[in-house]
Amino acid sequence: MKNILLPTDFSENSLNAINYALEFFKGNSCNFYILNVQKSSDFLSADLVTAAPEASVYEAIADDNKQQLMDLIKPYKLQFIHENYSFKPIFDFDNLVNAINETLAAHKIDLIIMGTNGTTNAREILFGSNTIQVIRKIKCPVFVIPEGYKFSNIENVLFSTFRSEDFNSVGIKILKEIIKRYQPKVTVMELNNNPITADDKKDDARVKSVLKDINYNFSTVNRVPAAMAISTVTQLLHIDFHAMFLDEEESFLERFIFGSERTKMSYASSVPLLILHK
Repeated sequence: MKNILLPTDFSENSLNAINYALEFFKGNSCNFYILNVQKSSDFLSADLVTAAPEASVYEAIADDNKQQLMDLIKPYKLQFIHENYSFKPIFDFDNLVNAINETLAAHKIDLIIMGTNGTTNAREILFGSNTIQVIRKIKCPVFVIPEGYKFSNIENVLFSTFRSEDFNSVGIKILKEIIKRYQPKVTVMELNNNPITADDKKDDARVKSVLKDINYNFSTVNRVPAAMAISTVTQLLHIDFHAMFLDEEESFLERFIFGSERTKMSYASSVPLLILHK
């Protein structure tokens, strides 16, 4: 049984990601942990006014958010009554990263699915600050669902790789499980900043070793900005989701999503993005 974590702030974007997850895992046995986190710094004066005299502000807010979680889960139970799903609400007073780490440890989470989130910062207009923090700091696969993106059958998958990576079969496990279940066409694209060589026409040994039991098409793209190459392939091949390993250095994520000063190229994913960890 899969253990899936679904963080939500009850925004339209986070609810869309939950809907995507429930459609995505149809036919699977899943525990869905729906997590809502409240930071004490977000308390408003109105919370102090509305809190009952015998209750603390913490209790009043916790009760309200827990009720919202229960109200959220009720229609899902009815809608997916024929699926082997269980829904487990979790509320926590904490920052999002700490709350997720605690949930991972307590419930052996296999995958986090979340929306791109809203933005309060022009530099993070493509991925909200919460999503960026989770991608960077949580050592668990993260499936990021673009705003408004609706589930459709998985027919084409893009897996982009980089020469600097040293990924392994453990980190790629969730991707292989998805591929085996949906049987999509798989494109592996090696992004390389080096000059073209004869070896670029051959499958990289790393890719062969981790995808040895999966059919895929392999290609190498040399000296083309990663975001440009991925965006082009996504459109031309009608990609349904894109998977990639996260480089351990934060600078890579900055360059990939936001672009460098030289290229000014940003990666606006039009399809779900599966972030894998080494």
